[in-house]
Amino acid sequence: MKFKYTLALSAAMTASAFAGESFESLHPGGYAIQIGPGFFAPAYYAKNNAYTVGIESFTASFIDNTNGTEDNSWGIGPFARFNIPLTNHTTIGPALYYAKYFGSVGAQTKEYMVQQYFNLEYAGTKNILIAASLKSVKYTQYNRDATTKNYQIDALDGGSLQITYKF
Repeated sequence: MKFKYTLALSAAMTASAFAGESFESLHPGGYAIQIGPGFFAPAYYAKNNAYTVGIESFTASFIDNTNGTEDNSWGIGPFARFNIPLTNHTTIGPALYYAKYFGSVGAQTKEYMVQQYFNLEYAGTKNILIAASLKSVKYTQYNRDATTKNYQIDALDGGSLQITYKF
């Protein structure tokens, strides 16, 4: 069943590449909802996808350094992305994201995170977009005791896939 949907999506994306749609018709401005693994984000796309801004909400699990217990928590934060056209269907662009973590303060060790990433987005139609991102640099601030390092910097820390619906 899953293969059938994957095949149908691939066929739709391939067919749309040859439909002769213009960049402007595939990338109108407007509001959208982005959904990915463990997050959703209301967003705004400027006309012709010049930039994208939004607020992401996500769930996360933390492991306390002192007793090893887990705290299921959540976070929220704004993001902004500059989009550069590659083809009529695709854009690529650098982005910046800030996230504040919430939850049980006693077990949670992460306070906030600032991340720079690159996003590649494909517009199958003017309403449906599929994107992949690569996290290039991430800074995480921790809430630990004074004898433990309270920050971490990661490079090439992974990425994610997402689907966007534009209204």
